[in-house]
Amino acid sequence: MRLGIKIDEIDLFKEYRINVESRSIGNPDKNKILEEIPFSNKLLDFSELYGEQTYTERPISYVLNLIGTQPTRESAYYLQTIMTNLLMEKQQFKLYDDIFPGYFFLAEVREGTAFEPIVYAGKLQVNMTAYPYKIKEAREGSPYWDDYSELDYYQESTYTINGSKTIELMNNGMASVVPKVTCSAPMAVKKDTVQINFPKGTNESLDFVINKGMNHLTVTGNGTIDFEFHKELI
Repeated sequence: MRLGIKIDEIDLFKEYRINVESRSIGNPDKNKILEEIPFSNKLLDFSELYGEQTYTERPISYVLNLIGTQPTRESAYYLQTIMTNLLMEKQQFKLYDDIFPGYFFLAEVREGTAFEPIVYAGKLQVNMTAYPYKIKEAREGSPYWDDYSELDYYQESTYTINGSKTIELMNNGMASVVPKVTCSAPMAVKKDTVQINFPKGTNESLDFVINKGMNHLTVTGNGTIDFEFHKELI
């Protein structure tokens, strides 16, 4: 079975007949903030001082097989030029790898690619640096059965509010996320001791996050409210 990759919406095999010879999907490290206690062998761990553990960026690398459209070395280098420009011109792109169906990485190529020509073909070494989490393509609360696996939690994410309603949103990912909140009318959303007033329309506020685990919200208003967020996993 061919396991390929996509750069944003570009399928490299369908578009250029490029397949993956090998891949290395690294995992991020923890960002540790440790402080030694004087005259002691113990360490204080402040890594979750602001609520949750943070992580380093994730290394990803591929060796891609390139085959020119003509039996000439120039044809191979032409394809190498197309690919290198495609990868280097983007700052951060969505990287889809068939090894992780339903998820994508936010990746960037920061160092130059390396090309090894073989007659009218060649191997292209591509090293990427990515956001530490892989992100689920389907939103939480998706109505489609095929969007769910044993890693997921089914829940509603759209509610009708008549006055006031208490709702629960589960984030069973590894990171807090900022949702898109779409209201048919102005709504007030209270989480813990913080209340955010959302106007009609689609809004995002860095003051309103869906934390890991179960989130208890009280929504006040009249109309419908929708919370769109995507799970993030190591």
